[in-house]
Amino acid sequence: MISNNVSFKGIPIAKARVMDKNITLYKLTERDREFADALTDKLNLKELMSGLSELDYKVWKDITNRGLLESFRRGCTSVLATIDKKPCGVLNHIEPRNKCVVNFISTWPIEKNKKPPFVCKTLLSNLFTKILKTDCNFVELLAVKYSPFSAISKYMQMGFRSVGGDNFFENMNIDREKMTKALSQTKELIELEPIKNAPEEDLLKTLKLPE
Repeated sequence: MISNNVSFKGIPIAKARVMDKNITLYKLTERDREFADALTDKLNLKELMSGLSELDYKVWKDITNRGLLESFRRGCTSVLATIDKKPCGVLNHIEPRNKCVVNFISTWPIEKNKKPPFVCKTLLSNLFTKILKTDCNFVELLAVKYSPFSAISKYMQMGFRSVGGDNFFENMNIDREKMTKALSQTKELIELEPIKNAPEEDLLKTLKLPE
């Protein structure tokens, strides 16, 4: 149940023009917990994308929920992607020091059976832009080997390389040189522009949750 006296304050941090779509990225804050709860409750991946196995739906839903809800864990940040005020992706990472660790990244359709293109690349491009302004040398992530939509191949297209793993996860990383190269390769496709000093927004009022 959502309380009427709780503030929900996401911060717009970047916008991107990708093909014919406008993507806005929001940094979730500790005051967005109930918004995140509402989104995870209403997000029905089976209704949005048909034809997957029960295991695929379980893995996809788990990654999505944790990406949204673990933004409130100390030292972590979640960035929410939206198109036309509709949430369509999330990237959760540990704040960078010598390295940055991506905990979870997930995207989902806003129209039935139609995943909007390049949302993952937009989220990663925004992260790379942030990382290159710090002293951080690497971004690391654990990719689920049997997740839907060939996630590992998409990460490799962005410059990640495999550095090991096990039967379930692929350990991948990317260094500063390859992040710079990835941004150069995607800049004509993804017109990413930071939003500076934007006011906080009440996400339950400004964004559209799935019906």
